[in-house]
Parts: sequence; C-alpha cells; structure tokens
Amino acid sequence: MAAADDRTLELFGGPETPWNDLRWTDSDDRVRGGKSFSLFIGEGEPIRFVTFSGYLDTAALAGPDGATAAFASHRTIDSYSAPDLSGYDALVLDVPRSDGKKYTLVLKDLVGTKRPDGRETSTLSWEHDFHCPGHRGSGRVVLHFSDFQPFYRGKRMPEAGELDRGNIRRITIMMRSFFGEQEGDFALALLSITAYRYQPKSITGLTGLSSEGGVLAEEGGQPEARDKQTGFLASLAPRWLRKRRQKQSS
Repeated sequence: MAAADDRTLELFGGPETPWNDLRWTDSDDRVRGGKSFSLFIGEGEPIRFVTFSGYLDTAALAGPDGATAAFASHRTIDSYSAPDLSGYDALVLDVPRSDGKKYTLVLKDLVGTKRPDGRETSTLSWEHDFHCPGHRGSGRVVLHFSDFQPFYRGKRMPEAGELDRGNIRRITIMMRSFFGEQEGDFALALLSITAYRYQPKSITGLTGLSSEGGVLAEEGGQPEARDKQTGFLASLAPRWLRKRRQKQSS
C-alpha cells in the first residue's frame, strides 16, 4: 500500500499498488442454487484498471411472490488484510465507466471460519450502496466510513457498534437485485480505490462531497483521453457474457 500524500492511501490501482485480479475471487448466488455470475477482468501489464461485470439472474431464486435476493460479487482472497485505515474518513472509487446500476461495497473486520461443507460461517458485514449514473470519462464515488451500515445475514444490526477500520480483512464489490429492482447484464470499471483523510477544508481534487456519500462526486475531465486508457469498457462485459452463454449452451 502506498501513501500518495498525508491525506491519501492507495489501496488498489495506484502506481505502487497495481490491480492484481488473481487476488480477487468470485462469490455469487450459485452457492445458494442461483445462476448469477461475475467476472473481474484486468487490462494492461501491469493492470491499469479492472472491470467487474457479469449477469444477475433473478429467476432461479425467485420466491412465491416473485421477489428474489440474487447477487453476484467479487471479494479479496482470504490472505488479504488492508492497511490500518483508522485515521481515514472515506473511500473514493475512481470510476471511468458505469452502466448506471446500483452496486454495494462491503467491508469485513472479521472473517468467518470454513464449515465442513466448504461454506463460511456468517459474520457482520459493513455495507454501503452506491449509484453511478451511466457515464463515460472521469468520475469519483465517495463512500464515507461513517455511512457504512452493519448487517448480519441480510438484517441490519444498528447495535453492532463501529467498524474496526484498523483491521479490515475483506473488501467485496457486489451487484444484487434488491428484491427485483435490477437484473441482467452489469459492468462497472474501476481505476482505483483510495482512502482519504479529511482536512479542515475540502479534499483537493474532489468536488461535491456530501455526508450522504455514494454518489458521483466528480464528472468531466477528458473522456476521449480516458477512453484511450480504458479501451472497450462499454462492450467488454457483453462480449464475455456472450462467450459464457455460448459455452454453457454447447
């Protein structure tokens, strides 16, 4: 991990902390009999950005009323441990491309143990939903640690206390149906994830910071120049999805 200055700490995607897609693994609703899946694809050498993409299937787990809790996600591998973030106030996601859907970032300061069936025992998850308006070019999403909410097996736990920012053991990027709110193809590109520490005034380079978090904080930049870096992000997920479906049907 690298500190760009006394206000920031690069977690993923920085000059000294390039993405490594081999250090992320899928965790989809297939463990519950669902059919959703996700991909985590790096581009470049070293990897300059990643695309979290896949397909959210809401039919396989639909209940009698049609509601479903489908999800697809990628998380850091078991050996991951974040640096001490207790002195930081927010995570900032640099998002060059988005499909406009709602995603969730999940943090854990305690990871469960493996059960005999290979599944993991449940522990508290600290979750923050965020929505990136469909866009091309530069965009940042600000997620304040104070806005992450504790959940246990899908139920909010307001008496859980506070997230131990000095001992984050797992980070997960998730797409879920929100009980029928969204489904189908999804794709979110990430250039970096950085921790930020506030100063008495605003953070230089970020605009529109709000205590609510989870919104696009900065748009604009030079989309054409950024497109040269990110390549065919808009069509990347559908291409992989077509290959996957062709393989499944053959």
